Amino acid sequence: MFKNAPKRIDVHAHALISKEISIPRLDGTVLHDYKELCNLYDNNGIAMGIIMPIVSPEFQSFLVTNEDAWFMSSNSANRLKWCCNIDPRMECFSDKTDFSRMLRFYKSKGAVGVGELMANYSLDDPIMDNLLFHCAECDMPVTIHWAEVLNRGYGIYGGGNMVLLERTLKKYPKLTIIGHSVPFWDLLYEKAGGRRLVQLMRECPNLYCDTSANSGYNAASKNTPYFYEFLNEFQDRILFGLDICYIGENLYKKTIKFYDDALNNNFITREIYDKINYINAVKLYKLNIHEER
Repeated sequence: MFKNAPKRIDVHAHALISKEISIPRLDGTVLHDYKELCNLYDNNGIAMGIIMPIVSPEFQSFLVTNEDAWFMSSNSANRLKWCCNIDPRMECFSDKTDFSRMLRFYKSKGAVGVGELMANYSLDDPIMDNLLFHCAECDMPVTIHWAEVLNRGYGIYGGGNMVLLERTLKKYPKLTIIGHSVPFWDLLYEKAGGRRLVQLMRECPNLYCDTSANSGYNAASKNTPYFYEFLNEFQDRILFGLDICYIGENLYKKTIKFYDDALNNNFITREIYDKINYINAVKLYKLNIHEER
């Protein structure tokens, strides 16, 4: 266990430096600025968040750069860490781009991983495959938003029944992929092909799960007894996240309550609860929290 342990780490955070120059989305919503996000954390027992830039333009009204994420992390009194993010079209728009150069630079500036990848390309597109090769080489865990289709949305397309995800995980065993979004979590249930996610988790130890947002919460609440079984079996590779995407969003409260209720009603042990809420994140992202001696 950890001395002065945080109760929760949000592995999937979005924020702005300032709302002054960020145009609202078409539905009028806008992200919190990073100070507001830290205040929200204070009010909900969350010790730390990991900021994810938004660098791909698909379906976006504004972008959040790597420079923004670094600034927010550097000015948050250690409340925010950050991932860097790379669009596979960046720099050379080529499957020969040396993304290790960029990844090592951002890693030297404190980036703990990569994400959230959202460029609407197929996982087997050469430029996407090249990016993930370099992520593996640089030991950078990657959070991916999965898409159901190409050319009409955002996120990476993993193939029917995520066959391309399986291929990538096995091709690059040093690459850690953190799955997220509706198409990913739909794999947990029968309609998606015999609980395919369980098969992938069993066969690919480099696959992790991000339980944030509607997708994660809906998977948890849809068939709760089965989800408890899933939490127990894969307790070392499940991560607590919130993915708060606009001011006024309250889904995060349901996510927090789900795990608190699971613990209080003895559906998961305290050990599993702590692993999911923060210990797995500490280990995966090598966060600077001192172990108790």
